[in-house]
Amino acid sequence: AMSVKPVLQNLKIKAVEKARAFLLHKIYLLGRPKTNFQILQQSVLLKFKYLLEFLKEQHLEVYEEVRGEYIKTVGDIYSGL
Repeated sequence: AMSVKPVLQNLKIKAVEKARAFLLHKIYLLGRPKTNFQILQQSVLLKFKYLLEFLKEQHLEVYEEVRGEYIKTVGDIYSGL
């Protein structure tokens, strides 16, 4: 019988890559001029907090990258007000 472990590992890697790209894109949208970032935070990012939890459990390094990018972007927004 063929082991499913490599298949599951491959799926996990793909899921981490897709979650990372999706969240980084949403964070990028927060930093664009004329973006109502409070609405974007509430309507989009809060809906996808489970993706962050997934990254935290499955790939801490990617989680920390996304989290750091979010903190930097929100800091830039507040310092520009």
